[in-house]
Amino acid sequence: MIFNHKENAHPYLRESLDLISAYDGRTPLHHHVNKVFREGRKYGSRDRKWIRHLTYSWFRLGFAFPALEPLQRLRAAAVIFHKADDAFNARVLGSWIELADTIRPEWTLQERVARVAEALNTDSGQLLVDFPEFSGTLDRQAYENAFLTQPSLWIRVAHGKCDQVKEALQENQVVFTEVPEDPSALKLMIGTDLESTDIIAKGWAEVQDISSQRTLKCMVAAEGQNWLDACAASGGKSLLLADRFPGVRISVSDVRSVMLERLDERFSRNKLAVANRFVHDFTQSSLPGYDAFFDGIIADVPCTGSGTWARTPERIKAFTRPEFEELVQRQSIMLQNIKPSLRLGGELVYITCSVFKAENEQQIEALCASRQFEHIESHLLQASAVGGDTLFCARLRRLI
Repeated sequence: MIFNHKENAHPYLRESLDLISAYDGRTPLHHHVNKVFREGRKYGSRDRKWIRHLTYSWFRLGFAFPALEPLQRLRAAAVIFHKADDAFNARVLGSWIELADTIRPEWTLQERVARVAEALNTDSGQLLVDFPEFSGTLDRQAYENAFLTQPSLWIRVAHGKCDQVKEALQENQVVFTEVPEDPSALKLMIGTDLESTDIIAKGWAEVQDISSQRTLKCMVAAEGQNWLDACAASGGKSLLLADRFPGVRISVSDVRSVMLERLDERFSRNKLAVANRFVHDFTQSSLPGYDAFFDGIIADVPCTGSGTWARTPERIKAFTRPEFEELVQRQSIMLQNIKPSLRLGGELVYITCSVFKAENEQQIEALCASRQFEHIESHLLQASAVGGDTLFCARLRRLI
């Protein structure tokens, strides 16, 4: 095969490279891309779709192909993540289309990278370089293969609303897939417009990844109990708990008041009330006035987000060891400061969206080694194969 590296680059490639070079990592990539498109207004929706695809493909390669020039690397990404039935391939790939046609749909990401490296006679490098130890039950190949496509959009259907939600989706010609083992989870295509269906506005459903929904495995509550969502953000786990255990009194806390305002909106939409609401930083102190008060606490702590990197591949190259070690330390501090608010015998539900052992099993081992907690169960919830994220959840009981 002959590859012309000097031929005029297609406008999609040039625009994508401009987006990549202008991205500083301070905001999520999709915010950056949307901002550039809004300000430029020179491309139609189909053009933007493919420029976005190329840009995300660049980041999905992680640290692969370190020796290639930017244009070459972007073309390599376009080859690896190309779809054989896309009309734009011949125009965008130029002389690289021959190589793209040799990529078989069933190949893993590593097999695709190796094929392109061989054809270009270059070092393939690695998608993930010098990363921490992965959680023990992680399927590494499935995790990396998840980078081949954008994960799906998932909704959680409220208890008793399945028929209404499915009927509303069908009336609006929204394609969805059911998951037999998770009857409340419906899988939708990325980009699906849910506003026309009113299912969110009516409180019939919430956007929530399937693995996030499955953290319910570790939530066991009883009517009348007091629970705290200690790192509540906009309330996804709180709503999950409230839907499954409607008689529980839920208090919420987050360091960001703006997130709690969004939580208030979601709870109001679902006709639910919050028992107590705290703007509090658990990295600084325990919650004053609530010693041994809660029967259960959800600690969905800040983490690397590595279980969601198929959605946010720009985070792969932003990862650094010092920041990771600092984050693990913060998690430990938060757990120690959360503990006093949990009554003896109460249950702690620890959650991360991480695939790294130090953020998952090792945090649990440290709590149990000090005999503060008893480990009941834990799960690495890997939904890579069905277009979902990977989360870790553990259930512990306070002993002292």
